[in-house]
Amino acid sequence: MKKQIVSVIIENDGYVVKAPQGLSFNKIMPHNIYKIPNVPFYHSSWDYHGQYIKPEIHELKECIMSYYGKLNGCYGLIGIPSDALPVDIRMIEETFQIMGFPKSMLVSKTSLLAINGVDSYIALSVSERLVILEWFRRGNVMETIFYNKSAVNRNKLFNDIGNIRYKQNDNNMNIFIFDGCNELTELYDIGQVISVPEMVEMIEDASHIVFDPGYQKSMRGNARR
Repeated sequence: MKKQIVSVIIENDGYVVKAPQGLSFNKIMPHNIYKIPNVPFYHSSWDYHGQYIKPEIHELKECIMSYYGKLNGCYGLIGIPSDALPVDIRMIEETFQIMGFPKSMLVSKTSLLAINGVDSYIALSVSERLVILEWFRRGNVMETIFYNKSAVNRNKLFNDIGNIRYKQNDNNMNIFIFDGCNELTELYDIGQVISVPEMVEMIEDASHIVFDPGYQKSMRGNARR
């Protein structure tokens, strides 16, 4: 029996879980957690002794299992914020493994997973900590620039974008904006905003490309130029 692919996007305020059929999704927002400024919410799934706190993501597990059944027979594709540290990735991997996922999962930046068929592009995203500008070329991160989340200097941002386009020798290089929580609305005029439904659509193609070599990617929204 062919394994199902479970796609989850981690936003700043919760988990976006894609349904197995179509492009519908459910957003699970943790409740009753001790929120620390500038610390991703999923850190609250662990206590100070590194012990897993099951009740905090019980709703997430129930949601995924209602869609896909037992998780040990699934592949997992987890989209994460662009500033995730190695400790963040380790925490995410172990959280999903304890939920029942096998180790055959891929945890990678949403800004990379969601764009396929575009050779070079600029991604602007926001995490719990920072605003992040990235330059991708052929699936590789060429440059990453971080900005203070509370006060993005628009002139510096424009200069940095101009420098990247100069290095790429492409003054029309696409800018994709990933902002599932609507925190960058004042910058929406500089690029193409990728909504959460569009991220779900794009991640759907990425999941098949990663786990199903014979899959023919549909040319929907993620090869826009």
